Amino acid sequence: MNKMVVLGFAALALSLATAATAANKDSRGYTSDQAELAARLPVHVVALNTKVRPQLGFRYRPVGAEIPPPPEPHLAAWEMAAGGGLLGAAIAVAGDYVWHKRKAQENFEPIEKAGCDLQVDAPLQQAVTDAIGRSAWGAKASPVVSAANDRDLDKLVATDESRHVFAVTASLSPDLIALVTSVEVAAYAQSDGRSDWKKTPAWKDQLFVISDPVEPSAKTLADIERMKAEEHARYEASGADALIKKVNARQGDQIDRKNALEAMKLHKKNMAEASLPHWSAESIVRERATMWTQDSCRRMQAAVAQAGSEAGRMLDALYAQQLPPRLALKDEATGEFANERHIRSLPGGVYVSRTWGGVSPPLGYRYDLLPMED
Repeated sequence: MNKMVVLGFAALALSLATAATAANKDSRGYTSDQAELAARLPVHVVALNTKVRPQLGFRYRPVGAEIPPPPEPHLAAWEMAAGGGLLGAAIAVAGDYVWHKRKAQENFEPIEKAGCDLQVDAPLQQAVTDAIGRSAWGAKASPVVSAANDRDLDKLVATDESRHVFAVTASLSPDLIALVTSVEVAAYAQSDGRSDWKKTPAWKDQLFVISDPVEPSAKTLADIERMKAEEHARYEASGADALIKKVNARQGDQIDRKNALEAMKLHKKNMAEASLPHWSAESIVRERATMWTQDSCRRMQAAVAQAGSEAGRMLDALYAQQLPPRLALKDEATGEFANERHIRSLPGGVYVSRTWGGVSPPLGYRYDLLPMED
């Protein structure tokens, strides 16, 4: 690891610590008395990613009053092994990033190979621009549409000018249970008289659409046999058997012995996991990946279509002032109806459309996705 990489991860470690301890602040949401100002602001609709990609689950960004997930156990162990301090934190963060990236790549590979990494920028941006056109202030708006794709939003939209920004993203949660779509709406207006107008929005609303969850049925004997057969096929295709025979014949070097041992351990682990009567934490994610690819990506197509229609519906409700009452960070959420999709207001100016009553992925991982080049 060279010096610049270490410095980069040290800076990231500091930013993670700052994000973890920083307190969210309440912001004002859009109200009908801001329609005149909204009509005068340049509008930007930015897709933060163009295709479905998985969230890394690496860096949690606070969303409203949502409680962040606990850190992975291995992170503290890596930091301790690295000796603590800023250097230890940097090494631990680097290892954590590599670990999450590798898991995301492995879990997402079947989805990508099946061509289910669908385009999301066009349908989501169309849903947003259509909603803007239907609003009381946006009939004459001419939104500038662009895509970020791993570039900072500030590189696409100038921050020293008044602006009305719609940042949209759609990505799979780290456990692949759902497609998480967000539309963050923020307006920055020089005309409101504040000196900090470039960084502090005049209004800000966070809208989320969580797709219907993808959950496999209880594991069956047929699933067990299928998983065993898949593991045997993977093991044979890997060439591990030939490598092990080579090592046993004392024809391999130290690297060969290490690779042979790792291959044997992995095969044993996978066979033990396949034999379990229930889905393990890892196998259920792989099963969800398979489910996303079934019937020519039917679930993914439905999730992307649902994201667009729900995002449009939520924006319509926002501009008609028909969303549930906005909640401050100190408020408590109310109005959950189990097994029914509806829009719910959460503390901190957050609105979520999902089927309530079941498991929902965290909202704060949507900005760190598997890099495009991978």
